[in-house]
Amino acid sequence: ALVTFHLDNGVTLSRRTAIFQKRAGEWYLLHLHASNMAIGDGDSSLVKSAELYAQIYASDEELQELTDQAAADWPE
Repeated sequence: ALVTFHLDNGVTLSRRTAIFQKRAGEWYLLHLHASNMAIGDGDSSLVKSAELYAQIYASDEELQELTDQAAADWPE
């Protein structure tokens, strides 16, 4: 299972991603990633925020590919 969520407090844009796998009826955390990016102040904040969101969402496809590969490589 892949869980990703974003936090935006107006100062920092954060993303948390966790990868879990269920084995023998128990859930195991395979990977946890946390990243934070400063958004900034002033008129350019909205542009910076939009650019940061674009970067984050663009990497989601790559993350999904890595997750799929990790799941395929995980021994049963």
